[in-house]
Amino acid sequence: MDNAVWLFLAVPAWYSSAIISPFGAGPLTEIPALGIASLAVGIVLGILSRKTSLLIFLLLPAASQILVVVAGFLRGAFRSDGNQLSFWLSAFVLLQIACAAYLVWRLRGARRPATALAVFTSSYAFFAAFVAAMAFSDNWL
Repeated sequence: MDNAVWLFLAVPAWYSSAIISPFGAGPLTEIPALGIASLAVGIVLGILSRKTSLLIFLLLPAASQILVVVAGFLRGAFRSDGNQLSFWLSAFVLLQIACAAYLVWRLRGARRPATALAVFTSSYAFFAAFVAAMAFSDNWL
């Protein structure tokens, strides 16, 4: 239980800390920094366009947080089977990207803010899957 709560709170903090040094650790900080910048653009454009339908994008980071919580509960459960774990986490990220793309397509009147929010949710899903992989295998960087 402690691992799940810890990861639930730590992943957003780690993700948002990438904006301080966006090129500090290569892609591990560049991807979240791009996502945070896209989130800011998406929020500003969404507020300016007054589209409350953009709130549907809150479901995608929530799904990523659920993945992180499950990884916290099952910390160390996949120490020996990394290939299967990589497959499922890759499938999760691809599903998140597909859902984000579908939402952009559906939100015809707000495609610019939706695209920015899709970049954010996709980068957050990638980051959460990376942290979940470390938690599932209990092999930390």
